Amino acid sequence: ALNRQKSPESMARILSTEPYFNPLSPQATGKWITEVLAKAPDGPEGIDLVLLGMNGDNRMDESYRYLAAQCFKQVPCACFKNLCGEYDTVSSFALFLAAVMLKKQRVPAAIRLDERPLRMIRKILIYNHVRNRNHSLILLSAC
Repeated sequence: ALNRQKSPESMARILSTEPYFNPLSPQATGKWITEVLAKAPDGPEGIDLVLLGMNGDNRMDESYRYLAAQCFKQVPCACFKNLCGEYDTVSSFALFLAAVMLKKQRVPAAIRLDERPLRMIRKILIYNHVRNRNHSLILLSAC
């Protein structure tokens, strides 16, 4: 459950959420992400892991691949839809998974997308889109 107050059971803190509707191209999405991250605490350098909503559909995954190569080339990337599938509220699953990873300081091998070394996980950025229309970023930090 979400709560405004930190408690001993708290797993993570939501720092920001950003929606983006119907971008014209992966490049436009990349520009949006760059602008959002420039305003984030510690900027893009403060992100320790990016959790992408890749679902295996090449038409939909194009933007994820582009952004992983352009915007997140220095940050370890993982995916989450291979664990749960695609559905309209899948970002809630990603939020739960990210919170668990922050709490346990582990990223399951089954979701890793690259071999970039992981450091202590303090911040995770979730990037997801539904049918390449409704895009969102959620930035979480450890408590």
